[in-house]
Amino acid sequence: MAAGTYVLILFVTGETPASRRQVAELEGLLDQELGSHYQLSVVNVFRDPEAAVRYDVFATPTLLKRLPEPVRRILYGLRDRERVLSGLELEQTWSG
Repeated sequence: MAAGTYVLILFVTGETPASRRQVAELEGLLDQELGSHYQLSVVNVFRDPEAAVRYDVFATPTLLKRLPEPVRRILYGLRDRERVLSGLELEQTWSG
């Protein structure tokens, strides 16, 4: 994995239209802000509840930023662009 790559996990409940919309909107934001410098995994907590426990996720949707450190969690509000960018610390660490 290249240096500067963001490693993210999005935890959702089920494979609903709302979950698919959240993934698409988040991918659009990440593509625009990070280009190809991110890896996004999507975890359906109904199918993989152990992953939610392993990463201490107790609410959905939750976006977990594993890298670059520090680890951060963004709960709910994933449609709020500024909140997501702030939670990912993009305004502080990403230099394009």
